[in-house]
Amino acid sequence: MLSTRFIALVVASIAAMAIATPDTDGGIIKACQGPNWTGQCDTVGFTADVCFRLPDRQVNNLDSVEIPGGWICTFYRQVPGGFDCDDGQPQSATILAPGSSNLYLQRFNDAAKSFKCFRRCW
Repeated sequence: MLSTRFIALVVASIAAMAIATPDTDGGIIKACQGPNWTGQCDTVGFTADVCFRLPDRQVNNLDSVEIPGGWICTFYRQVPGGFDCDDGQPQSATILAPGSSNLYLQRFNDAAKSFKCFRRCW
């Protein structure tokens, strides 16, 4: 017979998994060095409202990015003396899901260093 403590632990674990799903707390972007998701690509996990640096080979080489549905991500340039995801810097590009097949259209190809994503609420 299962103990009450064991059953309580299982129930608590299931509840915790239901609360902390990647869909609500974060997701994964696909970052590529070529337009239309070509060239070398990386998948980068993120947590909502947390700054993440792109993989080294994508820094200043990002040309297309895929963003999961329901998310909006802001990408930031590497600015001398600036910090990653510095919201005060004017050199950023905000991209809505599903992403951008060519960051040249946003005048932001080969420019990104870091990014931060938020859940869209509209």
